[in-house]
Amino acid sequence: MKIRSIALAALAPLALAATATAQPVGALGGAFSEQAAFVASFHGKSGSTCKPVPCAKKWVAGHYEVRMEHVTIPAVYRKEWCEAHYRYDYDACGHVVKVLVTPGHFVRVVVSPERVECRQVRVWVPGHFA
Repeated sequence: MKIRSIALAALAPLALAATATAQPVGALGGAFSEQAAFVASFHGKSGSTCKPVPCAKKWVAGHYEVRMEHVTIPAVYRKEWCEAHYRYDYDACGHVVKVLVTPGHFVRVVVSPERVECRQVRVWVPGHFA
């Protein structure tokens, strides 16, 4: 019995320290508030003077990457000749007269419209620190 009570007495401050970290610093009050403040400052909760350490940069070797590139392909046209358009009419004397309505001309006809294609392009990325 005596051994158990000594062991429990030795573990009591550790139990209080564990509860001090779980509760706010001023919540315990009295003599235990100083112990709680020490534990809180030790764990970085208040008054921490530690500064963040910058990460060490690592070298990434040069390599090829495959990227998607949007390419606009222009439309393809061809020229077609349109014949002149005539109309037959009568003059004041009743004779048949050939009248030009529209002269002959070229027309641009779309063979294939403009479009955008996605192509895979292999690009060299030089080495760098990341």
